[in-house]
Amino acid sequence: STHSFQCLTMLSFSARLVVVVACAAPFVAPFAVRPAPVIRRGPCVAEAHPNRIEVCQNKHCKKRGSAKTLRIFEALADRVPNGVVVSKADMSHTEHGCFDECTMGPNVRIDGEPQTDVGRVVNGVKTPQQAAEILGIDLEDDWALPPAEA
Repeated sequence: STHSFQCLTMLSFSARLVVVVACAAPFVAPFAVRPAPVIRRGPCVAEAHPNRIEVCQNKHCKKRGSAKTLRIFEALADRVPNGVVVSKADMSHTEHGCFDECTMGPNVRIDGEPQTDVGRVVNGVKTPQQAAEILGIDLEDDWALPPAEA
């Protein structure tokens, strides 16, 4: 309509560009539209017991305590029914050798495969309670991480 056109001409060039792109969006092939990235914060309750847990051990996650996070998962692994494989993450196929979510570490991947991008990454895993939630197990309130082996 004429009113719509008049309103459009009053907008700045960048605003008009946004309107044109927004109007054209339904006509763009679905494979050309990329979804917005999902920001994942904190652990989520496990729907089932995971089969594999990988903990990033690169420098940024290590500065945030990933060595302790790995020890927590290793200590809790025997409580998971049917067992769980706990290991250092092998992301050597990526540019940075990690999950590329360094600012949110320590990062843990659930049910991934080494040297792939498969699996769900959970950020900021630092406590035994968070690890137990990811593993889908109960943890006593007074549980303490055994001392590190020398």
